[in-house]
Amino acid sequence: MKTCFVSAPVTVDLSVLKSALEAEGIKPILPFELDIRGANFREQIEKAIKKATLFIAVISSDAENLNVLFELGYASASRKRIAVIQDRDFELPPNISGFPVVKCKIDDENELRAFLKQFSRQQKSSATRSSELAKTRPLSGRAKQMVAHLKALGQRATEKELESVLVDALRESGIRVIAESSARDKGYDFALWIDELEYPIGNPVLVELKSNLKLPTARALRTNFLAQRETAVGKALLVVYLSGPPDSDLRHLQTGAPLVLFVSASRLLSALEDHSLAQFVRTERNKLAHGV
Repeated sequence: MKTCFVSAPVTVDLSVLKSALEAEGIKPILPFELDIRGANFREQIEKAIKKATLFIAVISSDAENLNVLFELGYASASRKRIAVIQDRDFELPPNISGFPVVKCKIDDENELRAFLKQFSRQQKSSATRSSELAKTRPLSGRAKQMVAHLKALGQRATEKELESVLVDALRESGIRVIAESSARDKGYDFALWIDELEYPIGNPVLVELKSNLKLPTARALRTNFLAQRETAVGKALLVVYLSGPPDSDLRHLQTGAPLVLFVSASRLLSALEDHSLAQFVRTERNKLAHGV
């Protein structure tokens, strides 16, 4: 029997979708119905997603969708057959695309059943690649343009402008899934799923942006990430900043396992001219592991 993991905001009524799945002979798996005892909740969610045949993300304009986007990222990284159901007032973020999407009310049984009938009969996910890992790539001359753009912005550059440049760079480098955080107090601005880093670093990689990084802030980011690593969604933390302390002051705050990296935006973009993001992160991790 096919199974389908359904990811949705906790406030959304999934009773009609659940019935529609069962009518198609598909067993729905809902996060809040999982029997989780004495285990890491996030880890159990990952296992449930990996075991399911299908994955459906329900996105609503009336609710917080952050967890849904993260779970969609896990499903995509696990090569699941994915579909997205969203209400007509919500637009899927442009950095998450390539999945079958239906825009309808979550209680519209006829439209849901028609969509599920087609989706459940697909032989492969539209996002499925070959068995080879999807690889990130260097930006070549585009990296120089982005560094020049940041330099032109100078000290007046905001974290939002930095985010815009970085997200463009990451998309162009071949990152498959980027989920942006809507809550800035979570210690990251967005998360990346990079196939090449699944072992030994893991996914997702959380990215925190700072226009002007202070040493006490850097310490706090590292401390908070390490303290929450058993329950946090992220497996690594990459802090990217426009200006900050000397590298020598930040070096002792970095760790190899779990990975915590501090890197200036200009250095990161310059490195991406000739190297992929995965190559850069792996190289920095190896330096930390060998005490270089």
